[in-house]
Amino acid sequence: MNNWYALKVFYNRISTVREDLESAGCETYAPSVIIERIDREGLRYGTKPVISSLLFVNCTEKFLEGFKHLHDGDFLYYCDLATKKPGKIPEAEFINFREATKVPDPDALYLGSDTEWFKDGERVQVTEGIHKGREGWIRRIKGKKRFIVCVEGVSAVAFQNIPAAFLKVLEPSKRK
Repeated sequence: MNNWYALKVFYNRISTVREDLESAGCETYAPSVIIERIDREGLRYGTKPVISSLLFVNCTEKFLEGFKHLHDGDFLYYCDLATKKPGKIPEAEFINFREATKVPDPDALYLGSDTEWFKDGERVQVTEGIHKGREGWIRRIKGKKRFIVCVEGVSAVAFQNIPAAFLKVLEPSKRK
């Protein structure tokens, strides 16, 4: 059965690893932004990863472990600390993160590794706007309230400019 897994890819090998995974029939995802650049041929558009070493892959655990042996030194997979096997990302959690990071937002703050600190605020769901349906936490970062979406143990992204009227509290705050 296929699951989503997160990979930490080394030394700018993300394109090679991604191409090899996709040629093997695996779906991949790397959060990215659109960039503009001007060269001799004029204005061009491209994409750039927002977290340069992060790649998600949808495949079987057995395939991923075999692929790792073929690409030894190119990447590590985030693992389940109890079993030391590749850590499966729950489908709903991955979809929530992927859909949130697909929205172009110049104010998005990519926070790298997810920690429990990001989840100290109130758990909310966005009810309107471009992030409608996304679930995450509200937390003050750099002096501003932010909406944070996480893949537990892997990555987090924070958004601002989401009106409080568009947020529905899912769990009461645990702060005293």
